[in-house]
Amino acid sequence: MKAANWLKVVRVSNQITVDILSYSLDPGEAEVLALAYQLKPDFVIIDELKGRKMANYWG
Repeated sequence: MKAANWLKVVRVSNQITVDILSYSLDPGEAEVLALAYQLKPDFVIIDELKGRKMANYWG
């Protein structure tokens, strides 16, 4: 399998944010939103409604 050189693995720096978000979101969505808060991207892709609602709430 060929590696996608446009992808980069980044770790969330604030695990507490992930832990708090995990109370109401699945672990994957919690990490995506915590990382988005950290990196301030133009957009994120989340497939679950609760995660999308939380992303919209955070801006």
